[in-house]
Amino acid sequence: MTKEQRNDIKADIKRSIAHIARLHNISEEEVTSILIDDFNDEDDFTIIQWPDIQAFMDIEGFDENACLANDDYFLDIYGSSAYFVNKNWLNKIN
Repeated sequence: MTKEQRNDIKADIKRSIAHIARLHNISEEEVTSILIDDFNDEDDFTIIQWPDIQAFMDIEGFDENACLANDDYFLDIYGSSAYFVNKNWLNKIN
């Protein structure tokens, strides 16, 4: 996926969240929390913050199994340079 495609998808998701919130007369934050709770299985991914993530960045498969948590919601909670990392991949490399 290109950076442009990723940005287009993120923009589509933001528009969808706003539309759903208006449709149900709830806040965008409530819609976002539902999406996060229901579609992000905590058993599949973990968040690793900076500087600990550095230990994994040069390992084969990092790019395919890690995703920068760079939206405002996660930046507020975890700070910059935190990554979602696939737990199955972590178990294989440990």
